[in-house]
Amino acid sequence: DHGHKGFGPRKHAATFEGSKAFSKEFMIRHGLPTARYHEVNSYEESIEALREFSYPVVVKADGLAAGKGVVICEDEMMAKNTLKEMLVDGILAGAGKKVVLEEYLTGYECSLLCFVDGQTIVPMVYAKDHKQIYDGNEGPNTGGMGTVSPNPFMPEGMDEVLKRDILDPFMKGLEKDKIDYRGVVFIGLMIENS
Repeated sequence: DHGHKGFGPRKHAATFEGSKAFSKEFMIRHGLPTARYHEVNSYEESIEALREFSYPVVVKADGLAAGKGVVICEDEMMAKNTLKEMLVDGILAGAGKKVVLEEYLTGYECSLLCFVDGQTIVPMVYAKDHKQIYDGNEGPNTGGMGTVSPNPFMPEGMDEVLKRDILDPFMKGLEKDKIDYRGVVFIGLMIENS
C-alpha cells in the first residue's frame, strides 16, 4: 500500500511459524522426519501425557513466545512446573494455551532457512544457532544469542539427504494441502549419528 516491495507467507501459510502443533501435524501427515510428540490443551491432559515420555522431555508452547516457549525439562518435577506455568498460570499469554510435549533428541542443532516461491524451494547456507543464554550452552532458551554459518558440524553429503527427506516432501505437502507458501521458511534440524 505504501509502495514498498516485500515478500512473505500469507496468514494461513504463516501458521508454520505460529503454531508448533500445526507444523507437527503437517510433518506427520506428509512423512517428514520429526520427534515423537503429544499435543495437549490442559494441565490435566499434559500430566497424563507425560507418562508417554522419558526424561529429558521438551515442553513447547504452541504459539510464538519470543524464543522463550521451549523448555527442556530434566525431570518430572521440572516438567510439571513448566506445564503449570504455561497452561495454568499463563506466563506466555496466548502462546501457551496449547502445548506440545516432544521427545528429546540428541545430536546437534542445525538451522536451515529456505526461499520458497510457491513452486520451488532454495536452501540458504546451513547455520548453527546458539539459543541458550549462558556459556557452554547452559541456561534457558532465548530468541537467539547468535549464529555461526556455515554450520561447522554439518557432515558432507547432507544436501541430498535433506532434499530427499525434507525439502521435496515439504513442497509436495504444500501442494497436496493447497498451501501457497511464498517467503522464507525456517527448518530446524537435529542431526543425530553423524
